[in-house]
Amino acid sequence: MSGKPKEKGFCASEEKHMVDSIRLIKPCNITQWEHVLALHNAEFAEKDQDITSLRRKFAAMHRKHPSTGNPNIPEVIWDAKIAWYEIKQKAEYITGNDSDDNNEYLGKTLQSISRR
Repeated sequence: MSGKPKEKGFCASEEKHMVDSIRLIKPCNITQWEHVLALHNAEFAEKDQDITSLRRKFAAMHRKHPSTGNPNIPEVIWDAKIAWYEIKQKAEYITGNDSDDNNEYLGKTLQSISRR
């Protein structure tokens, strides 16, 4: 066996860099996710993550809720939630889907995010 084995998981600095890359690109299609992956792997080449791992980690982060009795959520999680909101806004702009239900839900999400 040659070389070091691939490290599993995401460290804190890797999570932050991933969310920053996502906020920069706001990926709405596979090509844009490939750009996020390129940015991410340029900084963390030793991890050799793929698009699926980035998308799964991002989904887990932006869906995270505060635990009962502890309303504090790490800043990187808030940033992931904001990135998700920005992607939704970009997708609505691209598709022209501007439904009132989505706007109300996303508006409430942004209000809760801005209260941190």
